[in-house]
Amino acid sequence: MDIKGIAELAGVSPATVSKVINHKDDRISDRTRERVLDTVRRYHYSPYGSTSSPRTDWQIAVLLRAPVASDSTLDGIIRAVQERGFAPIVFDSFFDPAQEEANIEAIRQAGCAGIIWEPTTEESINQLPRLKQLGVPIITTGIFGGDNSLLQPYFEASYRMTEKLIHLGHTNIGCLYAHGRRTEDFLAGYRSCLFDHGIPYRKDLVFDELGAKSAMAITKRDLTAVVSSHYHRAVEFSNLMETLHFRIPADVSLVSLKNDTSASKVHLKATNISTYTINNSDFGAHIGRQLISSIEGTEAPPSFVQGFHLDNESTVAVPPSAGTKNVVVVGSLHMDNYLRMSELPSNGVTMSSHAPRSYLGGKGANEAVGVTKLGHRVAMIGNVGTDYDANLFFHEFERWGINDSGVRRVENQETGKSFIFLDSKGRSMITIVSGANATLTAEEVHKRAALFDDAACCLVQTEVPLDAVEAACLEARERGLLTILKPSACGPLPKNLLGLVNYLVPDEGELGELIPDAGSVDEKAAKLVAAGVGTVIVTLGAHGCYVRTSNSGKLYTTQERAAVDDAGAGDAFISALASYLLYGYSLDKAVRIANYAAGLSVMRHGVIPSLIDRFALEAAIADGELKD
Repeated sequence: MDIKGIAELAGVSPATVSKVINHKDDRISDRTRERVLDTVRRYHYSPYGSTSSPRTDWQIAVLLRAPVASDSTLDGIIRAVQERGFAPIVFDSFFDPAQEEANIEAIRQAGCAGIIWEPTTEESINQLPRLKQLGVPIITTGIFGGDNSLLQPYFEASYRMTEKLIHLGHTNIGCLYAHGRRTEDFLAGYRSCLFDHGIPYRKDLVFDELGAKSAMAITKRDLTAVVSSHYHRAVEFSNLMETLHFRIPADVSLVSLKNDTSASKVHLKATNISTYTINNSDFGAHIGRQLISSIEGTEAPPSFVQGFHLDNESTVAVPPSAGTKNVVVVGSLHMDNYLRMSELPSNGVTMSSHAPRSYLGGKGANEAVGVTKLGHRVAMIGNVGTDYDANLFFHEFERWGINDSGVRRVENQETGKSFIFLDSKGRSMITIVSGANATLTAEEVHKRAALFDDAACCLVQTEVPLDAVEAACLEARERGLLTILKPSACGPLPKNLLGLVNYLVPDEGELGELIPDAGSVDEKAAKLVAAGVGTVIVTLGAHGCYVRTSNSGKLYTTQERAAVDDAGAGDAFISALASYLLYGYSLDKAVRIANYAAGLSVMRHGVIPSLIDRFALEAAIADGELKD
């Protein structure tokens, strides 16, 4: 472009252009001068005879802290400065102070008409005097830009998102974030909102990645809502909840920030997430115009203001109500005392034990925790003593979010105990001292009947008196609950009790006690079905299980595992069976999953520690380890 072309575009003579660019324009009007200079900048005109170095009075240096691949802030800056004929030169520090220092030196060497700078660290602002030596306007942005830094309102957005959930009644609100330019402000807004509303900040509800920790927080109902700093994180969370069969927003509400770019919407499996849109492009344009006004000496643009409102409310709701369907467990609570030895005891032989250990247990407690780990709310009914062991149970129930209002301390009684003899192959023998478990009566169960009202399933075991077992099954039948009974340490069961049971789950030895007559597993199970049981499932240890309905029988094999403790395999099986039947799975699929969960449980010591959680189980199923 020569001087004639510039003159033609500006609508003036070449002489006028020459006078303006050579500062001999005293008699030229401000309007004409501005029009000429604007055209010169826009087309980067450099007159003949100038030095060989490129002109810099039309260049804007933009020094960023980190890449902005999905952030339109840079787009806004470029748009604003190009509108005024300036050309942006962009540098990226990639969070690296050394790279930032090199970028600053490059700007100093090349020169420019103005600088937009997003400092990388808190110490970066110490580089400001070096940039000021250029004698050009400088605009800082971001959290490390000093007192006059221009800030995108991430703090306010996070505060508003959190407050929206608080107004809906949530108090257990988690924060999901990704590391980047908005992290510090986002976390600060979240914390400030909790503080202002009198809600304690909990570090365990803040996540920078999704995994077992976040899944367990949902499972334990520690978390009823989540605010997310980035849309892609919210999508990942939504997909995880779908995998784990949690419903958004029925089980957990979700609100996220979203950039004003279409790129964030390209998630085919994403729920239509409730979002606050961040107007990055408008903010970038504001920064650009602020710098241009400083360069040109014109009036500064008004302060940047963004209004926040939810784009939609499809993933926000009130917290899950207390009336949500759950599982009620009626049964035993024992302190399990493990005695490990090379071989199981036999008649007349004295055995020595090594490394004795104690765990909380009892089939009632085991199944209560097992079902909780697999994603259901649980209410426990049972009796403990007034000893120290009882305190441990209440602490454990609190840890897992189990409703223990149905657990009573019985005066002058000790909490039940079990002694588990375990050999080197993981095989076990169990002796029970019932303690307070033996005091649970039918009358007490009926008095705690309100716990059945909000349940969808009742799990019962016969390590408590049979009249209490029958009372529990009657309360469940009156409400149409799915009832699963584990017979343990009992002989034949009365026919009226069998008629109240949907699923009876004995092991092979227990089946022999229920039906002491000779016959195969199928023949004995068929007799129980004929007596009124809906379905009999006989667990067979390493051989899987046998399912008998009124129509047919079927053997389900299982994968071979290196067993170290098989004491809790039955509890793991029942926990998974109940959980997945409640999730709507067919009996066939629920049994396969239960078989798998039981198989995994034998690979660790202790019952409760060995019970698999929903995240790990679903991950294994997704990876294809569970074969049809």
